[in-house]
Amino acid sequence: MDYDPEKVERLIGNLLSNAIKFTPQYGKIQVRLEQIDHHLLIKVIDTGIGIPETEITHIFDRFYQVSAKKVNKTEDTGIGLALVKEIVQLLYGTIEVSSQLKEGTTFEVYLPVNNAASKKTSINSITKETPKKESSQRKVAIDSASVLIIEDNSDVRNFIKITLEDRFNVLEARDGQQGLAMVITEKPDLIISDVMMPLVDGFEVVEQLKKDSRTNHIPIILLTARATQEDKVKGITTGADSYLPKPFNRKELLATIAQ
Repeated sequence: MDYDPEKVERLIGNLLSNAIKFTPQYGKIQVRLEQIDHHLLIKVIDTGIGIPETEITHIFDRFYQVSAKKVNKTEDTGIGLALVKEIVQLLYGTIEVSSQLKEGTTFEVYLPVNNAASKKTSINSITKETPKKESSQRKVAIDSASVLIIEDNSDVRNFIKITLEDRFNVLEARDGQQGLAMVITEKPDLIISDVMMPLVDGFEVVEQLKKDSRTNHIPIILLTARATQEDKVKGITTGADSYLPKPFNRKELLATIAQ
């Protein structure tokens, strides 16, 4: 089937990460693949703590906490499962989940099987054409507007990248210090920065960039879970062009960028 290797890798990786988080030592985690009609079924099955029935509908919400009181365990699902759902939707698939407390959880992802891409008849023909294809992809990325994501949480960075990579050339920095250095070398068209980060926080990033004549023209969107009015005022007065509280959804982020 035709598929996007990077997105499918992230999809399975996040489901496995979630299964590991909720499965105790000596538990079992399985990944099964099966073709059903015109769909690929990806199953991730664990023997973990399970999810209460009343909470299953919320597990794809960003930063939702699953509280399984009967097994004395509370875990934050983070943004991992929210990212999974976004990827499944981008791949025109569906996702289902079933779970029982103390017995485990099963995630089922259905992706459509398509065979629209041109077929190659030999390994040699694929090898010969690969450099040309990579060069073409690089040209598309170089010609598009660039966005620098400065965020210390890898799940959040991945979520933002998934949201933007079809429209922009996406650059990533793991903290404010690395981000400041990349702004000078990469000269992005837009910066999306978290506020709470080690070494250099988002407010400092904005302040330094707006004081520098080489970078003060670059628009900056600040992201934070601290959505108090005081924080918003500080972000705007520091020089941020927009302020987006966490959790946010894909459409909200895109609409903020479009402003």
